[in-house]
Amino acid sequence: MNIAIIPARQGSKRIKNKNIKLFFKKPIIYHTINILKKSKIFDYIIITSDSNKILNYCKKQGCDILVKRSKDVSDDQATTHAAIKHALKKLKIKIQNDDKIFCIYPCNPLLQIADIKKSITILGKNKKNYIFTVSKNSIKNINSIFLNKLNKVKLVKKKTIINRNSYIDAGQFYLAYYKTWMNYSNIHNNGVCLEIPEWRALDINYTSDWKKAEIIFSYLNNLSK
Repeated sequence: MNIAIIPARQGSKRIKNKNIKLFFKKPIIYHTINILKKSKIFDYIIITSDSNKILNYCKKQGCDILVKRSKDVSDDQATTHAAIKHALKKLKIKIQNDDKIFCIYPCNPLLQIADIKKSITILGKNKKNYIFTVSKNSIKNINSIFLNKLNKVKLVKKKTIINRNSYIDAGQFYLAYYKTWMNYSNIHNNGVCLEIPEWRALDINYTSDWKKAEIIFSYLNNLSK
């Protein structure tokens, strides 16, 4: 079984109400949900949020299960892993250890179905690991970079010299078997990378990122604002 969980809390310091801010006339989370539905990969699409407004909107978009997040997994200190594990514990569907669980971020309009399919193939060869997207690191003064050969990840939490084997987390999604989510909390140290092009790896945190995402999304979908 393939399950997608979208963690979409209401708090956002840099871009207010980011998860439901209009992106090409629709809340940005709509585009993520739409991509997941179009993929026809997932048995369940699940939303976990501390916001009733977000949960109700996602229900109208055809998401299968809504999980109300508790305060302890909704603040700025809460980890992605904690939010996903909380959602999994709340589910009333029967889940097997080898079911594939995706954590897919809500502001993800550049997500590609082909990458989702590739990650499933990689997971089949790395059954005890998390699979996550990375891109080449071109920022010289960034913390937490990955020095790897794509199948071996080393997380460096300090400024370091950039070389040809340097990558950063692209911030699109994480994939692992249910048993991995439940037993291993360190996503990156237990990770295997899927490289995506740097121009498509955009973690939307600032207004400038949002504008870049609009340009790229328009190009990929032949749209105009």
